[in-house]
Amino acid sequence: MDDRTQAGKPKNWLAPKRQQRQKVLIVTHADRYIEVFGENIDVHIANMTATSNVAGEITAEDFLELSLPMPYRDIYFPGMLRKTGTVEEIRPADLAVRQINLSMLRAANSMTQEAPTWTL
Repeated sequence: MDDRTQAGKPKNWLAPKRQQRQKVLIVTHADRYIEVFGENIDVHIANMTATSNVAGEITAEDFLELSLPMPYRDIYFPGMLRKTGTVEEIRPADLAVRQINLSMLRAANSMTQEAPTWTL
């Protein structure tokens, strides 16, 4: 038996082991095509209706919830949200700028700079 202890817990108390999470990679393309990569995962991709006001957003969220397959309704609430992001267009020129910036940062990090010594 493990002798792990925590404040106020008996020596024979075992902390529950953390479950191994499945890794999921979501790739969005410029044409809004989505790819989901992973092993032993069950995925459902849903589209939120576009709206222009708060009342429309509430209606769109309600509609989405009601249109989801039952197993996914259980996870469609704020407490289960794990990550958010936005879809951005990345052009070849953007990649070139990123590469140049990374090269400059690597060069700056590789330089060793001694503090100047002042004598009077």
